[in-house]
Amino acid sequence: MKFIILILTAFCVSSGFTQTQNSNTDYTRWGLPEGAIARLGKGSVTGKIEFSPDSKMIAIPTSIGIWLYDADTYKELALLPRDSAYNKRLAFSPNSTILASVENSHENIIHLWDMSARTSLGKHILSLKDHKTDITSITFSSDGKTLASISKDRTTILWNTSTYEVKFALKGQTKGTSSLTFAPDNNLLANWSIDGTIELWNAKTGNLKHILNGQPKTSDNKDELISVAFSPDSRMLVSLTNDGTTQTWDTKTGKHIRTIKGILKRWQPIDNSVSLDMQSIVIIGESHTTSWSVKTGRLQWMIKERIHISPDWSLYATTTQDKIILWDMKTRKQVKTIIYYKSRYQPLVFSPDSKKLANDMGIWNINTGKHTPINEEHVSTGSSVKFLWRG
Repeated sequence: MKFIILILTAFCVSSGFTQTQNSNTDYTRWGLPEGAIARLGKGSVTGKIEFSPDSKMIAIPTSIGIWLYDADTYKELALLPRDSAYNKRLAFSPNSTILASVENSHENIIHLWDMSARTSLGKHILSLKDHKTDITSITFSSDGKTLASISKDRTTILWNTSTYEVKFALKGQTKGTSSLTFAPDNNLLANWSIDGTIELWNAKTGNLKHILNGQPKTSDNKDELISVAFSPDSRMLVSLTNDGTTQTWDTKTGKHIRTIKGILKRWQPIDNSVSLDMQSIVIIGESHTTSWSVKTGRLQWMIKERIHISPDWSLYATTTQDKIILWDMKTRKQVKTIIYYKSRYQPLVFSPDSKKLANDMGIWNINTGKHTPINEEHVSTGSSVKFLWRG
């Protein structure tokens, strides 16, 4: 007699899954454990949602793998599962042909996936295994020639993306959880730790240029460094601690320029902080957003909300319980209201072309206001996947 068993799990995925998927295939049958006939649900969202740089795909890290969606048709394209239950870090190459992933906070391997064509979409290309401890951050240079990764022992590896051989292995001066970012001109790489240490490296030679102290002198080491960002012209570095203190630095000389004292704690990372015209630094908090003059360090304006800035700096978005409100970045006047917003744990993310918004509840077209719940079956907490087994 045949029967069906329903098993609740968020972790069971076959490691022998064939990566390439057909968008017309029933996704409930993708990547099933041996003996299972279907899956109910798509897994809980476990990390930051990422648009591809060409804005054509969305990658959603979940408890069963990385889901890929077509950002125009909103169709499922592929599921990239691995043995790990939590895909935490994703990075697309600038030309959108490679996706790099680190599966969880305790892994020292980078996985590379083919994104170059729909016929080979999601094929596992290579695993990079030179790190000895947990990887905490990965990023591509904007010219696509280098992939950088850093681990908990403060070792930064620069990989040549033509061969994926190691170009440089840079040993940091201190230990601790770290992150990194390239300067827009790709000549510099900054890595930093919550202890306040910022290291500026020459990304072309692998030489250490400057070591900066990213903690305010008055903090007594109580306030953690939470983010670092370069200005669009690569000549200034901005650092932020969790008490809202912002500091700016000359990247050529390493000289400290200015300290800006924040207003409230619980600030957010500042990857999108310096305006494209180099006139202002915008710092985003949980309940306040402030803009400061680059030249004088004076407060220009304050919004008593958390905002999300479009990549082209033309718009910013705020949210209510059921709406997304779009504002002109220069005039700070309301330009559009989008209905049918549902707040979840993942923040809003603009597409690189500034035409779409997404979070773990779906995608919104900014021009039309249309909402497509591509991932209603992704939930943010708890066990979320059921497999059907046939006996």
